[in-house]
Amino acid sequence: MKSLKNVVYGLLPIIVIAVYSAIYKIDPLRVIQQKPFLILMFLGFYLLQNMIDAIRDKLITNLPYWTVLKARLTGNAYGLILPGWMGQELTRALSYNPKLKNLKKGLGFSIAEGFIDTVAICLLYLVFLPFYFSSIQLIFILVALGNILGWGIGISFIYHTHDRIGKIEDYIMNSLRLDSLTLNYMEFKSYIRSGIKDKFPLLLIISFASFWVQGLYFYVITHNVILSSFIMGIYMVGALIPIPSEAGVGELILSLLLSPQNVIITRISYLISNASGFLFSGDLSFKEVKNGITLISKERNGKLLD
Repeated sequence: MKSLKNVVYGLLPIIVIAVYSAIYKIDPLRVIQQKPFLILMFLGFYLLQNMIDAIRDKLITNLPYWTVLKARLTGNAYGLILPGWMGQELTRALSYNPKLKNLKKGLGFSIAEGFIDTVAICLLYLVFLPFYFSSIQLIFILVALGNILGWGIGISFIYHTHDRIGKIEDYIMNSLRLDSLTLNYMEFKSYIRSGIKDKFPLLLIISFASFWVQGLYFYVITHNVILSSFIMGIYMVGALIPIPSEAGVGELILSLLLSPQNVIITRISYLISNASGFLFSGDLSFKEVKNGITLISKERNGKLLD
């Protein structure tokens, strides 16, 4: 059943692109033939964005640059078929594990990266929102503000309680019969804190710049740097909605600002670029990622993430 679900996740964006193409009576193959340079441009800016973010990830993890770059690309690839933290954050942690020899540490660093990614994406959208505000964007404004608030409260709580367990945490862990994991949980919190301690402003600036650079792809289409920055922001905020590969949401957002042909080529480019990460996955198999999900989801004996 889970394997079938993963297949559905993987096929959903392709199905949505096919339906969108049928609605607008567009042949995706013809669009690819007519605009292959846009795919190459998207891939180029995508790789550049990840190369910039890898600088930030190196500052967080203190791992070799090539290790964190491969982990980021691999995480993006698995994010196409695994929703939420199970795709990007867990995959990056598993990629770090051969070097760190500590999955708690890798997952703590990876979640710190996810926090900064999310805040940077939302800020990119909100900074350029005044230039193109419309009432239809209220849902995306709420998503952006909700993510900043939610992540901010959560990470701030972890940052300031890294050396202790609060009453709410203690109640939740006892209710879920996870009290044997207390020491592991506290260690995990300490790694999130150490990843961003005294570096948060710099890490956020690097991440903001990386997504802005990726948005230059849209400048190739619009020839307007403000509009291209805004499109990138709202497009990435759409990716925060928990739908595999932004299927449907991505098409809707881009349709507000681009022609149907450019929507299709962008969505195809997005899938190709993210899927390119499988080329860098090395020895990290899908089975290993699934085992990691099972370990984190079901372990109850105090050996979680050892």
